[in-house]
Amino acid sequence: MFFAFSQEVDMVDDYRSEIRRNHRNVVLLCIASVLINVVFARMAQFLSQHSGMQLWFDTIGTILAAALGGYLPGIFVGLVTNFMKGFMDFASIYYSAMNVLIAATSALLANHGFLTKKWKIPFFILVMAFIGGVIGGILPSIVNSIPSAGFLHDLLWDLADKTISVLLVVTIVRAIPPATRETLRFNGWKQTPLTKNDLEEIKKTIQCRSVFLRSKIIFILAAALVTLAVTASTISFILYRNALLDEYSEFAREVTIAVSEVLDHEKIDEYISSKGKDQLYLEVMHKLEDIKTSSHTVKFIYIYKIEEDGGHVVFDLHSNNESDSIPGKLVKFDPAFEPYIPTLLEGGEIEPVISDSAFGELLSVYTPVKNSAGKTVSYIGADIPMSMIVGKELNFLTQMVFLFLGFVILIIAIVVWFVDYNVVFPINSMTMRTSEFAYSGNNALEENIEKIRRLDIHTGDEVENLYKAFTKMTEDTMGYVDKIVSSAEHIAQIHSTFGKVVSPQVRDFLLSDNPDLGGQDLDVTVMFCDIRGFTTLSEKLEPKEIVLLLNRYFTRLEKPIVENGGIINKYIGDAIMAVFGVPLKSETHAYDAWKAAQGMRAQLADLNEELKSEGQPEIRFGIGLCSGTVLAGNIGTSNRLEYTVIGDTVNTASRIESLCKTYKTDLLISEQTKSLLPDDVSLTFIAESEIRGKEKRIKLYS
Repeated sequence: MFFAFSQEVDMVDDYRSEIRRNHRNVVLLCIASVLINVVFARMAQFLSQHSGMQLWFDTIGTILAAALGGYLPGIFVGLVTNFMKGFMDFASIYYSAMNVLIAATSALLANHGFLTKKWKIPFFILVMAFIGGVIGGILPSIVNSIPSAGFLHDLLWDLADKTISVLLVVTIVRAIPPATRETLRFNGWKQTPLTKNDLEEIKKTIQCRSVFLRSKIIFILAAALVTLAVTASTISFILYRNALLDEYSEFAREVTIAVSEVLDHEKIDEYISSKGKDQLYLEVMHKLEDIKTSSHTVKFIYIYKIEEDGGHVVFDLHSNNESDSIPGKLVKFDPAFEPYIPTLLEGGEIEPVISDSAFGELLSVYTPVKNSAGKTVSYIGADIPMSMIVGKELNFLTQMVFLFLGFVILIIAIVVWFVDYNVVFPINSMTMRTSEFAYSGNNALEENIEKIRRLDIHTGDEVENLYKAFTKMTEDTMGYVDKIVSSAEHIAQIHSTFGKVVSPQVRDFLLSDNPDLGGQDLDVTVMFCDIRGFTTLSEKLEPKEIVLLLNRYFTRLEKPIVENGGIINKYIGDAIMAVFGVPLKSETHAYDAWKAAQGMRAQLADLNEELKSEGQPEIRFGIGLCSGTVLAGNIGTSNRLEYTVIGDTVNTASRIESLCKTYKTDLLISEQTKSLLPDDVSLTFIAESEIRGKEKRIKLYS
């Protein structure tokens, strides 16, 4: 036992050491894969600069780590590579979603043999090219606000890039021995590692009524992360939009201040009356145009004098129509400004206004122009197109979506990996072993319990507690099963022995009912059978020979008695007492006894033939049958009972049997028994004889 325990401890230490080696190897794989990404990306950059080819080679390490290590190493390498590139080009960070998708897809396809089977490799390349081409074609135009060279163009170059990358990975993977590849597959076993056959068996045998736990966790986690990502993106978008509006509003206000410095605040009316032909007016207009030209963000600059009927043009760099920019021309208020008209008429300041006019959606900033007396004499307006702001908002939102998508996939991969090794695999292992336990025979129970022990689940949480309780319950159950089997065998032995001490019918009667003292009156036929000349026979044989002969004799006579519904109540030396009609009532007990007697005659004849051939003396018997009412039940004390029948019928049957010697016959039947037999039974009247102990003579038949 100690040796077996030592072997088990050594086995546990071995696989735990193997897991530590696996983690070390995976770390080395990740470091090497990141370096491969960096080195090959530099090589691709050099080729692009000197040959014009658009190659990147920045996912070779990612695909390699995913193919050898699995989802997590691949995603980790992809993200680390992106963040390293982000130090030199911040926009590279937003490609994390693409690298995460490449890593996850590579791991999935590699698990299904797409890197080891030649005919599957082209499909692997196309999938990689599609991910890189689609996302790689969308991101540059959004993140960098520059048009992509064209989807087809990007896809073709990405196809070339991914073809070279995948072929390099295939070459590396095939160069690594299969045994070494297994040591690079990242795992986090919290139990004795399951073999591939075990995992396949789990997939085949373990079914769920609705949804697997793993799927539920993935769904809930994905829903929670998406909700969190959407909430965070929405809040970030709102904050960014407000900051962007504030930034552009402040820029527009600075432009209006610059315009204000060009104007002579005391000559606003003169500007209007000049109709744009005065030299002073033209000089100011020229300066305003310079300001507008230098302010690329601001699309329109204008100066209006606000009155009840609308805005009167002072300067207008807003319109391309010369007639609309004539000083003094009336411009009606835009509906978006209606809430602010009272403030404008009073000469106060208003907040930036977003309006949708014939010139498109605009962000308008108004700054009052005050004269030396502090009175507002006009307003300087600067308009910025909202399309410019919306473009930046879309840029920001897309960046957030791709960034969050990468992290959502990473978190899901981490959680699923953790749940697999800490919850799903341990529970499925216990389920699989329990299934084997449930459907195996008794000989395999101990082996299955040993398999459960060897699982060695050590998650350190409720799952480990469940495993320990489950193991103890299984071991206890095995002990109970052993006891039950042992008890069942013992009971079966007792049952069999009891059926030999009493008849099976009596045995079953006693075991099914409460064996209390007392009984019931039943109409029965009692049989007595005795060997003739047994004393003389005993003198000729040794005691052992007598016992063997009696056993052969009783065995032969028992068969017809039992077959005809009788029970052997007791053996009295060489005599047999049998009863028909107990313990269950029978309407044919007399006929059953008569048939049994005929069968006993035939059995004795066969036995005598055997004895004669053996040179042994033949046996003769006498049978007496008597029918009547007896008391049948348990006789004795509360500590020891005997099922028997008592009554005059019993005594009479015994006396009738003893008369067989007198009338030199082997069978005598009382008149009561004869009256119960069918008419077709032919009997011969023997005598009307006195019976010792009875006053009335009885008729006997044979």
